[in-house]
Amino acid sequence: MCCLALQSGLVAQFEYGLSVGRTAYSDREYTYRSLPADLEGAAYLVTRNDDKFVEGNNIGSFEVLVPSVVYVGYDDRYVNRPSWLDDYIDTDQQLVVGNPGFTMRLFARWVDAGPVILGGNYVAGEGNYAMYVVIVQPEQCAWDWCAPS
Repeated sequence: MCCLALQSGLVAQFEYGLSVGRTAYSDREYTYRSLPADLEGAAYLVTRNDDKFVEGNNIGSFEVLVPSVVYVGYDDRYVNRPSWLDDYIDTDQQLVVGNPGFTMRLFARWVDAGPVILGGNYVAGEGNYAMYVVIVQPEQCAWDWCAPS
């Protein structure tokens, strides 16, 4: 995994070793304040929080080299979610980003090796909250729905 070019022209970068205290966005000093234990050490995408207003079902992609679970942490303050997240399953897990902190609900999808397309964060009529976060766990999944067939 390497990087992701978003519509904003920003190159988002993958970091490795997700843990509490790591930076969530390249344009804010927001850090991960809590996260599920099974995501400790995962790869994660560092984007700009200012990309929260980008719309569309395909704003960029990245490639996973092995089957993986892709998690999207979506700000829980939003009432509606973008339609591209319909392909992801609600894990009933959450993480907290920022200071004092806002909750993000985790959605997940099992993907085979290859490209992963991400959509925009913004849904018309919603508030000014946070850009989603992306976490990738190669070849690890604890749920029946993501076991390879």
